[in-house]
Amino acid sequence: MKERQRQWRIAEQVSDAVIVLDADRVVQYANDAAAKLVDAEKGSDLLGRFYPDILKERRLYNEDGTTPADPSKLPSEIAFRDGITTRNRVYADINASGTHRWLSVSGFPLESGGESRPLVALLIQDISRRKKREDKLRFLIESSKILSINIDLHTRLKEKMRLLIPSLADWATINLVDENGELVRVATQHRVREKTPLVERFATIASKDADAVIYRVARSGKPELYASLTPQHVQAATSDDERKRLLDALRPCSAMIVPIQSTSRVVGILSLAYTEESGRHYAQEDVDFMREFGHHLSVTIDNARLYDEIAKRDAAKDAFLATLSHELRNPLAPIKNSLELIKLKNNDELLAPDITMIEHQFDHMEKLLRDLLDVTRFTLGKVTLSRMPIDLCTLVRTVAASRRAPIERKGIGFMLHLPPKPVRISGDEVRIEQVLTNLLSNAEKFTETGSIEVRVRELGNNAVLSVTDTGVGIPEEEIGKVFDRYFQGRTRLPHQGSGLGMGLVLVREIVRLHAGSIYVESPGAGRGSTFTITLPLEPRAVPAPITPEDADTGPVRSQQKILVIDDNKEAADSLVKLLKAVGYDATAAYSGAEGIESFAEFIPDYVIIDIGMPDINGYDVAIELRTREKDGTQLIALSGYGMEEDKRRAFEAGFDQHLTKPIGLADLRTALETAS
Repeated sequence: MKERQRQWRIAEQVSDAVIVLDADRVVQYANDAAAKLVDAEKGSDLLGRFYPDILKERRLYNEDGTTPADPSKLPSEIAFRDGITTRNRVYADINASGTHRWLSVSGFPLESGGESRPLVALLIQDISRRKKREDKLRFLIESSKILSINIDLHTRLKEKMRLLIPSLADWATINLVDENGELVRVATQHRVREKTPLVERFATIASKDADAVIYRVARSGKPELYASLTPQHVQAATSDDERKRLLDALRPCSAMIVPIQSTSRVVGILSLAYTEESGRHYAQEDVDFMREFGHHLSVTIDNARLYDEIAKRDAAKDAFLATLSHELRNPLAPIKNSLELIKLKNNDELLAPDITMIEHQFDHMEKLLRDLLDVTRFTLGKVTLSRMPIDLCTLVRTVAASRRAPIERKGIGFMLHLPPKPVRISGDEVRIEQVLTNLLSNAEKFTETGSIEVRVRELGNNAVLSVTDTGVGIPEEEIGKVFDRYFQGRTRLPHQGSGLGMGLVLVREIVRLHAGSIYVESPGAGRGSTFTITLPLEPRAVPAPITPEDADTGPVRSQQKILVIDDNKEAADSLVKLLKAVGYDATAAYSGAEGIESFAEFIPDYVIIDIGMPDINGYDVAIELRTREKDGTQLIALSGYGMEEDKRRAFEAGFDQHLTKPIGLADLRTALETAS
């Protein structure tokens, strides 16, 4: 035994703690580092002591810092019981005075060397500094994973708060400075969930006290550290009885209050505390670390506020565009009505080209307006698809028929290459037609001579549609930008306008909503281009839709009565003239109140009502007419407001249909026929 003790003295040169126990758990050897660890002066002071008694003088927790360590699972017990080595078990150790350490403990069974009783050696390292660095690094890594955009600011801060507990605080609070300079609590957490309401109440009271330490730090921009707090210090810090009771229940032993500081101002306060239960204490290095984290939080806060400001501006832009839609469509309505009337009455062949030109330019103006509004709807996620089985070949023929005249007027060849059998997809027919119309309009716009070709084919489980032209082409450096909003290519025909740069953005968004893809190819400037769309095939066999016949513009089968209510007198009068020209008995009212009065006198079959009237809006007019109507009266909203929520409001008010200004005669006749 004396020989072994001489060998153990080698451990005096080791900086880590070394303890040797016999089978009775009595200390046979301890170096001075071990003595220091358990608050003794020399290693010899521990000889002959019962090791479990030493442990009882302190609190030992597992690596999570909250679960008490099981004595039967300590490295010393595993070595005695199982005869195996346990390495680097991490424990939180709190002594009788409340000092907190992180320890790495290894247990080794020793060979008896002829002795009858087994021995176990313990190697104990104080890893407090390393553990704190690791916790901080882990905290920063996890914190950086929390998105700094696209979720609510308070949610982000609560997520970051969750990472602080319990490794860097037992409880913590985040307050933000509002526009009035007051501190508003946004996130609070305690390691013991049941105590979180206590922290919340304490923080709420403090946020209303301009003399509280959080306001002092907010004003100065300097952190405050309370490395060691006794119950007496805590109670003396406030005269408020409720705060005293709360602090007595929370029992903080160390705390720091750190400003969340952006470049030029304090935007919030981060308050952290350790409790007597954990026995941990903050030091200046912790304050320095939290100041850096405060800067990180300030970036998160500034980003969130910037994102919120952008969202508010987007909402304002949305409202502006809805108003712009109404204001622009209102003057377009009487122009369209008059144009339709001229087409019906004109017998002068010399005027026919001019009428066609006016109609073409009107349609172009309407398309620009529609594209601008549609892109806004897609951006805001306000577009839903009305899916149905579609034969892509039939739809291509329909759209091609509407675009053939302007293409062939330019002397451009126009060819369709379609398979003999239907190519069926599931989609929103109106939106797919919009895609085809945009692509063909672009091809015609950018092609002076040569040809435009449209191909449809099946490839695997997809339908593939391509539009190829021999036009101005796309330079290589612009290929990746053609689907960007507002992009204007440099290559265009000499007489050609620039447009809004919205059409292809709209095409891309519609294709994406249909789970498809689109790409463009071009050999270069002056060598044409090909736009190719891929869409999933309809999995079920369904009959091809019937191609709609051209709208009937002949006389009405039996004269029906239509009341038009619109505060825009020119729009109302021109629509009445148009309706009379095709055989309806129509009359106008120029306000909501006049319309309600006329309804009782005229007893119409249909009422076409503008929405944005100054005296009584169209929704309220519809609600009132529904209380007075005869059986079968059809209410049709005709408005410049065309967002999805506008249509929803119209149907909720009692309208049978919602039409958007300006509307052509064929579409109006279709709506009236549908209503009847």
